[in-house]
Amino acid sequence: MKKIFSVAIALCAISSLSAQKFTYGIKGGVNTNQLYLSGKNDGEKVNYSSSKVGFQVGGVAELSLTNNFAIQPNVLFTLKGGKYPGSPYAVNIYSIELPLNLLYKTNGFFAGAGPNFGYGVSGKIKAEDETIDVYEENAEVPLKRFEIGANIIMGYQFPSGFNISGHYTLGLNNTLDRDNDPNDTKINNRILGFSVGYTFGKK
Repeated sequence: MKKIFSVAIALCAISSLSAQKFTYGIKGGVNTNQLYLSGKNDGEKVNYSSSKVGFQVGGVAELSLTNNFAIQPNVLFTLKGGKYPGSPYAVNIYSIELPLNLLYKTNGFFAGAGPNFGYGVSGKIKAEDETIDVYEENAEVPLKRFEIGANIIMGYQFPSGFNISGHYTLGLNNTLDRDNDPNDTKINNRILGFSVGYTFGKK
């Protein structure tokens, strides 16, 4: 009896999901990344900000929950980092970003928010005659590969399937991988991006 009940629940769940509208697509665009560093210098709090123009490209899926609400996961390959004014060092980080947004949709417009999970694939600090791999063991400036953030997005979906959107992602955790730092240094990313895309599977 329990097996029959479990199978019935599973079939109901599958039927419910299949009844929902599912779409998928591709997107790509540019972003402006702000790399924020905070800490102490001679006992006083300091904050530095650097910027870099990067990109994001990848895929997106969408599962409609109701006529107005949907869940939208993304898988994006992203270039982020920064260059501090007056410094010869530039930070380039290639990462996989996984935003998972809950959307509200009406008349083609959509807006939403959700968590963002990032994983650093490659990270380099470059100067004229020096390159530092930030993910190497015992790196001079070690960074964590994982970054957790919060994401907001808004845009417009055209009837043809094309769409435009803008998003802002705020990194929440300290990505500097250094224990017992006497200067209490913290590093995180803030990304403002603009994308164009195309959606398949529209009904």
